[in-house]
Amino acid sequence: QQAWQCWLGDVEDDLSRIDAPALRLLLGLVIAGRKRLPEPLEPPLERLLGEELVERQPAVAWRFFDPLSERLPQWSYARLKAADLSLQRGELGRCRQHLDGASDDQWQLAWLHDIAARHSLAEGDVEGALAGWQRAIERCQIGDGAQDSQAEVGEIFRQRAREARRGPGVLQARSLLNRGETQAAISLLETLLDQDPQWQPLRSLLEQARQNGGSAGSAAASLSGVGGTFSNEIERLEARLEQLADRAGLPWPPTIPAAGGEGDGSQLDAAAFEQFLQTALGRVALLG
Repeated sequence: QQAWQCWLGDVEDDLSRIDAPALRLLLGLVIAGRKRLPEPLEPPLERLLGEELVERQPAVAWRFFDPLSERLPQWSYARLKAADLSLQRGELGRCRQHLDGASDDQWQLAWLHDIAARHSLAEGDVEGALAGWQRAIERCQIGDGAQDSQAEVGEIFRQRAREARRGPGVLQARSLLNRGETQAAISLLETLLDQDPQWQPLRSLLEQARQNGGSAGSAAASLSGVGGTFSNEIERLEARLEQLADRAGLPWPPTIPAAGGEGDGSQLDAAAFEQFLQTALGRVALLG
């Protein structure tokens, strides 16, 4: 009890101190003997750390929640934060470990399904991501909490699914068509269109794929053939990206470090862009 109160007092004065080795050791000792405490650790930890630490110091928050998710596996908040922060950092394998370790009760949380959906999208599994967001939306419809709040959260998931269909979904379908995998592309497009029946560029791409057997030329022409509609989508996307970059303190258009050193220049460029992208994703994700 004395060690616990000592840890709380130090961290309340300065949240960044949770990363101090001495305090990490102290909390570890408290966790090991937590059954001797009069009350559970999790509620005060969540009240103390919450979203402020995640927003202000995401790297520190990750170093804190990542091991705590294993030390306190039934603490849903720590699992959510550990998985989400791992995903933001591009640690897909670590994110998957946190998801795989979730209990049945934790899988009742809509936000955990959202993380799983974003993880699937990061791995290129568009259909898996859309299925994940559908499960998240269903959890909002049957979950506890204020109805207005649940509706707002559900709309967040619908928007993310919509962006995945119209962005990565279309790109994946076009890639399949260009590689001659017509049936796989048509199957994917049918799934996308079933969830987004009003978006004309998607319908046009599916019709073109069916009519022309998915040739590379017809696939490339399908979206450009819808005229101003697709151009307007691109303009709105460009404006939104510029707005997000400004809020996140990132240059727009992005400035990618020049390739240097020995070896294949394209690989060096790709590595530089990957580093920039991970930084951007981490910052922009905090704006949502």
